[in-house]
Amino acid sequence: MAGTGRLVLASLLWLPQALLLALAVLSMADGAGREPLWPLWQLAAGVALLGGLRAWCDASGTRRANLQ
Repeated sequence: MAGTGRLVLASLLWLPQALLLALAVLSMADGAGREPLWPLWQLAAGVALLGGLRAWCDASGTRRANLQ
């Protein structure tokens, strides 16, 4: 059960990651590329952090699900 829970969590982490990507594209479309890039760096760090967490959940969930 723990392995499948992590796989479900990995699947659900796509949603906030997609939200952060959409916010970054929206802010660039509004002209944020001409201003200091600090807000865009925060969004990029969030996407990278969620991507790493999603990859860890996917890998550990697959490992735990295949142990049984």
